[in-house]
Parts: sequence; C-alpha cells; structure tokens
Amino acid sequence: MARKEAGTDTKAEAAMEEVEVTLPATRADSAVAPVGTMHLNMDLSEIPLPRLQLAYGVGRLSEFFNPGDLILGDDNKIASKGEVVEVTLLSLNQFWKEYLSSEMFAAGEMPRIFATKEEVTEAGGTTEFAGDQKPSFARAVELRMLVKKPDDLECGIFGLDLPDGGVYAPAIFTLDKTAYRKAGPGLITSATMGLQGNLLAGRFAISTRSEKVGQNMTVVPTIKLLPERNSEDVQEYIRNMFTQRA
Repeated sequence: MARKEAGTDTKAEAAMEEVEVTLPATRADSAVAPVGTMHLNMDLSEIPLPRLQLAYGVGRLSEFFNPGDLILGDDNKIASKGEVVEVTLLSLNQFWKEYLSSEMFAAGEMPRIFATKEEVTEAGGTTEFAGDQKPSFARAVELRMLVKKPDDLECGIFGLDLPDGGVYAPAIFTLDKTAYRKAGPGLITSATMGLQGNLLAGRFAISTRSEKVGQNMTVVPTIKLLPERNSEDVQEYIRNMFTQRA
C-alpha cells in the first residue's frame, strides 16, 4: 500500500478546517477581575436583593421563628415583634396582584401582576366586589429599601456604610393582602404628602403587631414616617452609589 504524504489528503484538510470554524472561540483578551474584586455582566436591577419577610404562625418561617419576627433574607432575624427597624426607601412601586385560589396555588400557578386597573379589566380580572363575589385582584406595593443595622445585631448581610454613621443592607419588602391594607395606604400618604415624593429624604420605622382580622388574630406590619430626615449628603451619597452601579 502506498504511503500518503502529509498535506496530500485534501478531504481531511477540508474536514479539519470545518471543525476549526465551528469550535467555540476563546478570548485571550477577556477581562480578568483583579484579585479581591468582581466582574459582573449585569446592571444593578439584575442583582438579587434579600427580601424582608414577616414571620407568621404558619408557613416555612414558622418552623424557625416566632410570629411577628422580621427576617432579612432566608434566616437573618433582625427584630422581634414590637421592635423597630429603621429604613430608607429607594423606590415604591404600586401594582395590582392576582388572588390565587387554593387550587391555583396547589397547582403551582403564579399570580398575574398588572400596573393599572384598565390592564386588569382587559385581562378579565376584577378589582371590586360584585355582590358577594370578591375581586380577583387587589393592590400591592413593592418597596426597595436600605435597612439600617440595629445596634445590638451582628449580621454579615449588612455592609453599606452611609455618611450618617449607620451600616445598611439593601432589601425588597412586598406588601399585599392584609399587610397592604394595614400599612400600604398610610405609607403612600406619608411618601406623597410628608416627603413630597422625595423618598431618599425620609426615614421610616417598620415594626409588627398582633391584630384581630375577621375572626382570627394575625400579625401585621406597621410603617411610620419618622420626624428625622436624611441629610443632603446622605441623599446624594445614596443617589450616586446606585447611579454609578446601574
């Protein structure tokens, strides 16, 4: 059998060229984050923030915490019922959220969310009682905030130092159903009338209390606007911090 010389098999060369073209390219000039830093291909809105949650007598949190405890993230208790946590609001977003029946919840369905009452109506939902028929949607609000670390708390989730001397953690707090009815309207009034829409100027106190709702005792949040205001330096610091990272 004749010995093939290197480079004479044109079909093999063509196949190799095809493989080389289809292989994923590597970037020798890829940006490498310096030691001790991060390189993220995302903006600030994509960074997952811990949720501020209220522990009730039932549900997952009830296995580890008492009713009325305020939990930051999955397992960081930052206050017991009646204790105050101070926050500064970054944004307030009011919307309409769908009520899920027990069957819908068991099936793993997610509630639909709409910005306006008109959108709810167009989707076939309702926002008011029709006789004995309850509405299928109700108002809710999502708060993005900076939570100030209580003085006696040691928790690594807090890491933002502000010019007021406090250490803060960003968080999301959602009010819906009973929580919205008890705390939402007053919060919105304070934000619009008391702060004239300038959320960064305000400091709010969040706590929880027990209250009878219907025939049952439950825990509800309380959100009050404090008389103290954030200084212009603190407001500008927060604004610059989140603008630069956006």
